[in-house]
Amino acid sequence: MISEFKPVYPVSPLLKEYIYCFYTLKSDADNFQSRHYSFPHTFNAVTIYCGASIHYTGGQLAVTGNGSNNISCVLQGKRQSPLLVDMGGVLSRVTILFKPLGLNHFIDEALGDLITADPCLFNAWTIPADLFDDTRSVQMQLLENLLIRYYRPFTQRSLQQALELLADVHSDRSMEMVAATAGLSLRTFNRLFKKHLGVSPITHQRIARFRYSLENKLFDERSKSLSDITHESNFYDQSYLIKFYRQFTGSNPSDLLCKLAQVGDSRLVFEFKTYNPVKSG
Repeated sequence: MISEFKPVYPVSPLLKEYIYCFYTLKSDADNFQSRHYSFPHTFNAVTIYCGASIHYTGGQLAVTGNGSNNISCVLQGKRQSPLLVDMGGVLSRVTILFKPLGLNHFIDEALGDLITADPCLFNAWTIPADLFDDTRSVQMQLLENLLIRYYRPFTQRSLQQALELLADVHSDRSMEMVAATAGLSLRTFNRLFKKHLGVSPITHQRIARFRYSLENKLFDERSKSLSDITHESNFYDQSYLIKFYRQFTGSNPSDLLCKLAQVGDSRLVFEFKTYNPVKSG
């Protein structure tokens, strides 16, 4: 199942600043079925579907090919629990994985105002109908051209500085210290962060710590124990790490880490499941 996801990295120097990667999937078979868990991330994902009906309920996103050429966009923000994605039938999709403040440069409204649910429909762009008509290389060029047309410089240097501080999981800086270093009062910092990132600074920090522990275990060439990961990710103790993983993934870390699949040469990971249709409504 992992071979169906194709990661592609931006060519445009401008887009490289704000987008980590794109990844695509195309199904030409009526009996196509795929099911995977997507886990909390500090990035935001916008997924464009062609020819699909989309239903979301209770942490499950069901996407079913409907034989049309209709375009739908879904925005996934910074979740604190896993999202089960269930796809079936003839359909195409391309996902844009934006860095923490990346999407803000391509929308007119504040991100926090756009996230009405998680995930939610995303209507900030007009997507051309021919985006899915050509080869992947042509599709990526069309997509990059579209994004460049929607580019709007977003100037919140204080938030970018704060994000860099929060990304340092080895630090024990308080939120008051992060805000002060970024030149903001704590109240203003919390308000701006929620407005432009859709979550509180504390929630973002928790997600960053989770992703660090996950990637530290999966992508480090050295074999590491849970005790190593606990210490290096700055968790209080191993029991706290386990509690964290149960909330963010629904599994214990020792159980989860042996089930994950890496997408290409990227740092994207999913847990693919044996297909069992989701009832949606």
